[in-house]
Amino acid sequence: VISFAGRFNPEKRGEVILRALALVRNKIPDVVLALAGAGIEEAHWRELINDLGLGSNVVFTGVLSKPDLAKLFQASDLFVIASPAETQSMVTLQAMACGLPVVGVNARALPDYVADGETGYLVDVDDHVAMAERLIELLENPDLRQSFGLTGRQVAEKYSAEAVGREWEETYEKVINNYKNKFSA
Repeated sequence: VISFAGRFNPEKRGEVILRALALVRNKIPDVVLALAGAGIEEAHWRELINDLGLGSNVVFTGVLSKPDLAKLFQASDLFVIASPAETQSMVTLQAMACGLPVVGVNARALPDYVADGETGYLVDVDDHVAMAERLIELLENPDLRQSFGLTGRQVAEKYSAEAVGREWEETYEKVINNYKNKFSA
């Protein structure tokens, strides 16, 4: 099971994921892509799914609550994202926090989270063939998925509320101490 979650909008490049899935299905016929979310591209994606003969390989879940999204991720083998427009990609971090390796694109914020060859793989934007190759590699190698997932979980922990809160506390403490030292000298 491959999962994607987010808005079904043009910048998410759902077509790239679906074209990659068609190639993956040639090698792994029972692969399933779970699409969580909604948006203006849904009708287009459904049409492409029909054109590619992927009807039995794709499930639309609709918009999921945070607990249900976590359940989807826990039931998945990996997460895929093709958007070159991510400035933070909280959903990628959420998937990584659930131990999922990621296949994404080498653009914007994704390389900040997805260490190529450590937490998943990055491919060139719009390269559905390379995306399919990486998806197949991970689907066929459970040990690699587990290794990437564990490393990804550690990366995601750096962005937890607790970790970010500690970092802010340390920053404020330094500023306060610098201020005190400046006026006590």
